[in-house]
Amino acid sequence: MINVDEFFLTVFADWRGRMYTSRSVLNMQGGELARGLIVFSKGEILNDIGLRALKVYTANAYGLDKKSKKDRINWVDKNFNDIMDVPNNNIWLSADEPVLFLACCLELQKYNKNHNYISTLPILLDATCNGLQHLSGIAHDLNLAERVNISPSTDDNAPNDIYSDLVQPIRDSIKSLVEIKPQHYNLLKLNVQRKLIKRGIMTITYGVTVKGILDQLLSEYFYRFGLVDKHYVYRPKDDEFGDVCLTFKDLYALSDIIYNTLFRSHPILNNIMEYFQSMVELINNLNLAVQWVTPYGLVLNQKYCKFTKYDITSVMQGTRKKITLKKYEVDPDNIPLINKDKQINSFIPNFIHSMDATNIVLLIKRVNNEFKFDVVTIHDCFGVHANNVDLLSYLVKESFIGIYGNKDSIDKFHAHMLENMKAVYTVCDGVVIDGKGNTFSIPQKPVLGEMDLRAQLLESKYFIN
Repeated sequence: MINVDEFFLTVFADWRGRMYTSRSVLNMQGGELARGLIVFSKGEILNDIGLRALKVYTANAYGLDKKSKKDRINWVDKNFNDIMDVPNNNIWLSADEPVLFLACCLELQKYNKNHNYISTLPILLDATCNGLQHLSGIAHDLNLAERVNISPSTDDNAPNDIYSDLVQPIRDSIKSLVEIKPQHYNLLKLNVQRKLIKRGIMTITYGVTVKGILDQLLSEYFYRFGLVDKHYVYRPKDDEFGDVCLTFKDLYALSDIIYNTLFRSHPILNNIMEYFQSMVELINNLNLAVQWVTPYGLVLNQKYCKFTKYDITSVMQGTRKKITLKKYEVDPDNIPLINKDKQINSFIPNFIHSMDATNIVLLIKRVNNEFKFDVVTIHDCFGVHANNVDLLSYLVKESFIGIYGNKDSIDKFHAHMLENMKAVYTVCDGVVIDGKGNTFSIPQKPVLGEMDLRAQLLESKYFIN
């Protein structure tokens, strides 16, 4: 590709409307090397906004994205001489993302030599705790909104970090557990840190279970150390988590605490999750698909069915080949059986992903209709020319407000569910009556918070960071 003047990044949309890049090494969803190499085919001379954005991005690549924007710019200015000497020194090798940091340094060097230099490096911005941001938008819960950077902030403030905020409550929950169940006392020796709990907290909104968090811990942070009384014990892979041996039951208890601490800290979030799960359980009992409509009109149907596997064997050129196939499991009326567990576990992440996709569609439509600048979007990640960083940030927030600003997400979902039920069954007085005369209660809509989303979000500096 070295001699190719320009090329397009092709994308495709999945059934939820969520866009992905097609399989290729060079794409904005790829690794750090790809993100450090790809530039826009058309650039602009950096203005003051663009230079500031490039400095912030340089500090992000170095690993300072949890600092305030003011501190990040100051760090770049303080280390400007070293940045101008890259790659002749080793400062870029100390960065969290060395290749991306190197690309930023080279861009700053070109600007420093010629202030009319046409910059083409995309500035990548990520939403902070995207799944929880969407749930806080649904809930209008000010407490949760503050923790996921929906609340007002300035360049002097550091971005809020819900993962760090939950470290102490998790430690406190461990102490409370040991008081009740002293057999877990070794958990008190574990140095619980942000990175130990981050993935578990982050994936709760995408359907992870306590068992799923346990699997994450075992695969990423602990290794099987040996056998004690015929039971395996585990030790941390990193010394920073402490010199401790834990049993499988200890780690399961830790996973349970990580899972439940988020909901104890934010009861409204728990109410919304329980409402969605109860509604899907009702739809399961009625043997219907879960259907909803996104704010831009995409009608989505979720109906995971049960499958049974079977093998067939064929002979090709004298060699026997076994192939495993699967087919629907059906009831006595030959109707495919619903996989009820998968329906429940998959709905919330699918719903959130569809809202995430909605945010992208609303953003791109407005950019194309009103502003006409290049933008790359992958899920909750946005790439844009440095000069347009502030404008893009504002437009992303406007799109989010367009989805949740009227506090009617739950109302619209609930009404659509009722219409689907009424098309097949009798619905009256808060219950559904199926064809066999069975009655099922319709879940009550959760009580939402009183947050003014527009007033909060438009003053946030770190909704995307």
